[in-house]
Amino acid sequence: MIGLDRMIDAMSRAPAEILGIERGRLAVGAIADVVVFDPEREWTVEAASLTSKSKNTPFDRWPMKGRVTRTIVGGRSVWKGSE
Repeated sequence: MIGLDRMIDAMSRAPAEILGIERGRLAVGAIADVVVFDPEREWTVEAASLTSKSKNTPFDRWPMKGRVTRTIVGGRSVWKGSE
């Protein structure tokens, strides 16, 4: 199991650093690319409702805990999940 702090670093700051781009951090004046994540949200994977064109998943009908609830890119909300 990977801790939340390590996961956030591995999926934000580290890739930006590898690519040499000014992203992956929260700071005054920085570009706001943010994913809002609810670690307590419980849900069930439904292959038919996946956004991807491919509906193949080994996790169909599996219960999950933790879900992205909003995506913000460049300071604009570009996706909001259902309540």
